[in-house]
Amino acid sequence: MDSLLFYSHHSVGLGHLVRSLSLARKLAERFRVTLLCGGKMPEFDCRPPGVDTISLPFLMMSAEGKWMAPDSDAAQRLLEERQRSILEFFDRVRPSVVLVEFYPFGRMQYSSEILALLEAARCSSRRPLVVCSVRDLLERRREHQQIYDDFASVFANHLYDGVLVHSDPRLIRFEETFLPSIPMRTPLYYTGYVEPYAQVPEGGATRDDRAWGIIVSCGGGNIPGSHLLHCALEAHARHLLPRGMPLHLVAGQLLPEGDWNALQSAAAGIPGVDVRRWIPNLVGALRHAAASISQFGYNTFLDLMGSGVPALAVPYQTPLDEEQTRRAEILEDRGVIRVLHPSDLTPERLAREVELTLQNRPRRLTIDIGGASRTAAIVDALRRGAQPDALSRDSPLTAVLDA
Repeated sequence: MDSLLFYSHHSVGLGHLVRSLSLARKLAERFRVTLLCGGKMPEFDCRPPGVDTISLPFLMMSAEGKWMAPDSDAAQRLLEERQRSILEFFDRVRPSVVLVEFYPFGRMQYSSEILALLEAARCSSRRPLVVCSVRDLLERRREHQQIYDDFASVFANHLYDGVLVHSDPRLIRFEETFLPSIPMRTPLYYTGYVEPYAQVPEGGATRDDRAWGIIVSCGGGNIPGSHLLHCALEAHARHLLPRGMPLHLVAGQLLPEGDWNALQSAAAGIPGVDVRRWIPNLVGALRHAAASISQFGYNTFLDLMGSGVPALAVPYQTPLDEEQTRRAEILEDRGVIRVLHPSDLTPERLAREVELTLQNRPRRLTIDIGGASRTAAIVDALRRGAQPDALSRDSPLTAVLDA
């Protein structure tokens, strides 16, 4: 069995990690997979069976784009240590395939270590197949965005054998947020969406949990979600208590400890409120909920589509990042969810939107979630010098989910 080296990094939440774990699990059916993870790992063991999962020296960036290190010297030392580790694993694994998650469509702050890996692959006497893995939507608010897109196109043309887009083009096309003036000649393959996978401990959602009421979730918890959680708590206490409907606040594994303690204190003594770090099998709990309030990252979107629960999205947004907002508006236009923009978030407005969401009957949406299996098939075909199945290359995909 050939070996595959998979570089992945998550900085702000857990979405990139969860998608990479799902891909690695399926790739391991065809390759010996070594997964290099550059971000903070959750407390529970989420490593897929059959995958050699390696945590690189921990270095992350804040949502504002600043290194989360004591000083710039410490950040530089960690970057150099990570680069040495990556190159050591490349030499040890001697991969037939190198798969890089997201770069050059993002992760520019980690260019030094990724370029070192790709240069090693290019100069190898037995050059591996080199492919990129990227989600459905990109950021569009960077300064000099056109230059950024053109760089990514030129880079992909010279160093990648293929770009795998984890989307269903009937819903969202990569070209909607990637607009280079220099054409990208590297083949682009749509895989379908990648259904979330995580190996989590037993507990949380039990057979007796049938009436979940309202579930409020913030993904991994590392992006600012405290305001949404506290607004939901206040809306419940001041406006929604007469309904007698329980409120479950899912804070996320990466919510800072101080914010977690403050949330627990605020919820203490309020009837019908349950506060948790995470819920194993969230999609299962959502199927038994009256409504969901959440941010709208890639994996949250798939959890909501898999559950069919009436959903209100309050997308995470910064001056530079509107990915969640664009995804939420696309689904709102199709009548699948309701959207409350974060600038309008108050306890009173949230309570009104929850009432409307509880009355909503979301439209059914058919999307492809076979992205993990199809990614493995495409990579395997490319490695063998064969053409992937015609369905996978820039063409409509087979629907496998009726949400």
